[in-house]
Amino acid sequence: MPLHLKSVSLLILIASIIAIDAHGESNYPDSIGDITRHEFIMEMPKAYVSGIMILRRIEPTQIRGSLVNEFGISLLDFSYDESKRKLKIESLMKQLDKWYVRRLLKKDIPRVLEAMHGNEEEYENSSGKLKYFFKPMNQESCDTLNITAEKDTYFETEAE
Repeated sequence: MPLHLKSVSLLILIASIIAIDAHGESNYPDSIGDITRHEFIMEMPKAYVSGIMILRRIEPTQIRGSLVNEFGISLLDFSYDESKRKLKIESLMKQLDKWYVRRLLKKDIPRVLEAMHGNEEEYENSSGKLKYFFKPMNQESCDTLNITAEKDTYFETEAE
């Protein structure tokens, strides 16, 4: 993978994660501009994918999210419209970009988000073959990883 793509992915990770305001940690972005970050694991029968899921509410009913692995490589970028319950995959890592993976993610990620909104930390899909684990990251985790953030163009609205 070219060095500039790795650098861009790392910048996206760094730019996406910010400290949660003084109102306290929330498991789900409730108001416009709120950002939450979660340790994330997608467990399959023979493998797993882990990393950080970053969510930001950009409109009253729209959330943008990104799943980044431990090396800063973006696995998945998506937007979710809660009113229509529709997930749009903006980008997907080349190795995962298969029609059946896209279909699975379009079904499962909205349910994962609903589970997060209900303050749950686990979701198992209907077939029982995939499990998703997500745990809110605390500020100490970000400090340990030396993660800070500024602004990320992916999470901005078109009006900005």
